[in-house]
Amino acid sequence: FLSYTTRKENGRKWILFKEKIGNGQKETKVDAEAVRWF
Repeated sequence: FLSYTTRKENGRKWILFKEKIGNGQKETKVDAEAVRWF
């Protein structure tokens, strides 16, 4: 299960991935400006 949200911080766009692993959760923060395929 993978979900993501986009948010703006300090004038930059960020993509926050939330991945559920077992009963834990992994979060990955990606700079939206650096990711072209979104």
